[in-house]
Amino acid sequence: MSAYTVSLPGPGPWGFRLQGGKDFNMPLTISRITPGSKAAQGNLIQGDVIVAIDGVSTEGMTHLEAQNKIKMANYNLALTMAKEILPLRNLKVKVFQGSQEGDVMDTARVDVK
Repeated sequence: MSAYTVSLPGPGPWGFRLQGGKDFNMPLTISRITPGSKAAQGNLIQGDVIVAIDGVSTEGMTHLEAQNKIKMANYNLALTMAKEILPLRNLKVKVFQGSQEGDVMDTARVDVK
């Protein structure tokens, strides 16, 4: 996974919407960014995964725990982010060393921008 860090100057509002969490069996992700907001100016990317909030891992964190951690950030919000990665399933690909086509089954991953 490709990781990056975003530091947003406080106080909030931060200008992004959160989705997912342990209670939803989904990673915590950025579902929406308000144009012109601190999140937009800080180059947060919709769909990217929040790996840590102010240095605290989000692994096992519920949606509410993540919201509360974000709300507690008064002067600065530091987010460690990872690019969303999607598996490719049953994708037909051209084989360049020959003229055959092949199937890719759960072996390839793509960074989505």
